Amino acid sequence: MPESLEVDGIEIPRKSIRLKSKLDAGCVGKAKMDLGGSWTRVCVTVWDVEQAPAEAFLQEVSIRRGLQHHRLVQLLGVVTQSQPMLIVTEFMSQGNLKSYLRSDLGRQLELVVLIDFARQVVDGMLYMEEKCYVHRDLRSANVFLSNALECKIGDFSLARKLDGHRYIIRRDEKVAVKWTAPEVFKEKSHTSKSDVWSFGIFLMELVTCGQSPYQGEKEQ
Repeated sequence: MPESLEVDGIEIPRKSIRLKSKLDAGCVGKAKMDLGGSWTRVCVTVWDVEQAPAEAFLQEVSIRRGLQHHRLVQLLGVVTQSQPMLIVTEFMSQGNLKSYLRSDLGRQLELVVLIDFARQVVDGMLYMEEKCYVHRDLRSANVFLSNALECKIGDFSLARKLDGHRYIIRRDEKVAVKWTAPEVFKEKSHTSKSDVWSFGIFLMELVTCGQSPYQGEKEQ
């Protein structure tokens, strides 16, 4: 592993993590973590360096460590001493907002609740802007809910630190097409304003019970 990023202080012994079921690389699943004899529910993202570069793993860990806010899904630790590597995050009992909106319960939500969801997401995105980060993949599938219907933004795999108020897209770099502002493709860069465009698409998802944007086009 590269030595440019220290993971001291957040390394978790593998024996302290119990997966609910076997997960393939790239998957997110439920698990339990031992906290001094008391087991608590967590989520884990599985990484296999043979399929995904270790640098990408370390980059996401670095970004998560730099973002500490109650409207962002928080990093609890990592497992790096054996394969597959794991990113361990807090457990959000109601899962992602997209699935919730499409459920029977989600279809019954009143407008005032949807507006509150949007407000909570704005809080998290404003914090990211203050810290000079762009999320680059804000969508309902990447917002997660607690039992109390508290929203937290997650999945920072595409998030990046801004350099001079913009992030230049690298060649062949992944982009969330349907949630990405048109100027991003022209200028080959992301800014906080492009996250605002994504938020607008997110609002459309809220009021349509989780429908994907641009119906009829292949989902990204």
